[in-house]
Amino acid sequence: MEAIGKPNKIIAKAKELGMTAIGITDYNGMYSAIKFYQTAKEE
Repeated sequence: MEAIGKPNKIIAKAKELGMTAIGITDYNGMYSAIKFYQTAKEE
């Protein structure tokens, strides 16, 4: 499965489910890691 959602939606769902960690599984690089981190810090 590719591109299942935007970082803010993934983070919101994880919080709703009481999750304290999320794995990022990019391939050929960590292209979404910085945006994901920045979004998580804002939430």
